[in-house]
Amino acid sequence: MENTRKIKNAYFQRQLTGTQSAIGLLVLLPLYAIFGSRIATALMKLSMVLFDYRLTRTALSSYLNLVFGIMMLILLVLLLRGYLKDNWKDFMKNKRSIFIKGLMTFVLVYLANYIGTIVVMLMGGASDSANQAGIEQILSRVPVPMILYAVLVGPVVEELMFRGVIFTTLRRRHRKLAYTITALAFGLAHVYASILSGNVSEIVQIFPYFFAGLVFCYSYESSNNIFASIIGHMGNNLVAVLLALFI
Repeated sequence: MENTRKIKNAYFQRQLTGTQSAIGLLVLLPLYAIFGSRIATALMKLSMVLFDYRLTRTALSSYLNLVFGIMMLILLVLLLRGYLKDNWKDFMKNKRSIFIKGLMTFVLVYLANYIGTIVVMLMGGASDSANQAGIEQILSRVPVPMILYAVLVGPVVEELMFRGVIFTTLRRRHRKLAYTITALAFGLAHVYASILSGNVSEIVQIFPYFFAGLVFCYSYESSNNIFASIIGHMGNNLVAVLLALFI
């Protein structure tokens, strides 16, 4: 058992500097997970006051959300540029195995979401979260910016933030704690807005995201490459978008 643990610890080699961890956890994580929606809302209200847009509130919100996501992506890439360079080099050397791991991640995340939804329904919750319902509503009205965010920008930002920053920082200290805290933070980031708005029952919707977060952590750790979890995340979101648009 001890030898197995040592092998797992030796295989996972990703590390961040103390500065990267501090900026990621203390600055970028709160900016994205806590203040992101508020900043986007404030920008939307300011834009509607200052400019005479011929856009609906939903459309403007969707475009601003995409802009905020791109801004977060740029900040994360600047912070993690050395880390990303190393991951990219390994990805180019092992494209086939990492891509296959990404596809396996997609399948496992689908199963994790299914199990999480069953848990939610057993606890009396709805089959879809408020977050998912909101995304589907925006997709039906303003599909382009939401597709760009959900399939391309969002998965990269979330993987760099939750797996790249949180999991990598905690993994050096305690493996199980890294899995638990990262998945929990990932889940809370998707439901906290609804809870703060007064829909406390939405807390049960954390389970599908929590289980999916565990899978993404495993994908990243077992492949030793952040691009495996990014591929799986993109694939999961792409299928979800297609289902929302055409079914």
